[in-house]
Amino acid sequence: MIDGCVLQYGDEIIQTCVRGLGGDIPQMLWPSISDCIYAVIQYSLVAAQQQQGLATTVETVHQWVYTAMLQWEINGVGTTAEARNDTTANMKKKVVDMLFRFAAANVNKGGGASNNAAAGTKGKNMFKMLLTDFGKIAKGEMAIDSLLIYSL
Repeated sequence: MIDGCVLQYGDEIIQTCVRGLGGDIPQMLWPSISDCIYAVIQYSLVAAQQQQGLATTVETVHQWVYTAMLQWEINGVGTTAEARNDTTANMKKKVVDMLFRFAAANVNKGGGASNNAAAGTKGKNMFKMLLTDFGKIAKGEMAIDSLLIYSL
């Protein structure tokens, strides 16, 4: 039943959550929105680890998140429209890759949630902080350079 819901509504859920982070939803609700995005990504990672043969693969969910991010406007990046588009597209791709890396910290090799609670908690916290910072960048409240800390 959950598989069908993720397949049917996953893309729409991701689009709505990302749009909310971009300005439609008050900042105090961002952690809950981040949890929702995390849950969809985590679900795809666990399903892939358990090799359930679902159509909702990690690549599909990755594309959902990336497409949602591409529609997100970033203020104050680049001096020309072309430079802005190149910079933001590259940055968004890196952000999505980092989100999946942080979500994967809570998935063990055998499938399911990791037994390493500390690594999973750290990954989820980094995931939420990255989305919060990305939302602030999109609103022009933070410099794009602040994302460099997540790539270390």
